[in-house]
Amino acid sequence: MALSLRYVGNRPYTEIRLSKHIVAGFSRGMIRDDIPEDLIRDKFIPMIENGATAWEVVGTSKKQAKKMLDVVEEPTPVAEPEPEPVVEEVVEEEPVPATTDAEVDVDILLAAAGFDSTMTRAQMMAWCSDKGISVNNRSTKASMTDAAREHITGASE
Repeated sequence: MALSLRYVGNRPYTEIRLSKHIVAGFSRGMIRDDIPEDLIRDKFIPMIENGATAWEVVGTSKKQAKKMLDVVEEPTPVAEPEPEPVVEEVVEEEPVPATTDAEVDVDILLAAAGFDSTMTRAQMMAWCSDKGISVNNRSTKASMTDAAREHITGASE
């Protein structure tokens, strides 16, 4: 993991000069990982060790990472228990009630007459008006569909 630099000073914004023409700006609490590690090691770490509180170094150096890796012990492999076989339950679904022949015939007759449930409300009103079915401005698509079914089956006559 590379070293990053965080500004935690009192000012809301500060800048550091990386080279003659390159400046890196920091707002308070901002972390930048594009600062050269040599600059962090040579300038900022000694400054922090001498008591500076405006900067924090985030991350670890390669030396520190190697020391930490040497301390960590290899975990002993643990045998995982075999998973129990999964038993699938068979769920019986309730049968769907059969559609009656009358309902199917009405839908087929409506489709043959040019009426479809996907029509817009205005198209349904025009269709019903052409067939002599009374509609008004408060008629809904559902009520017009019911009226069209009654008209096709002859229930309204």
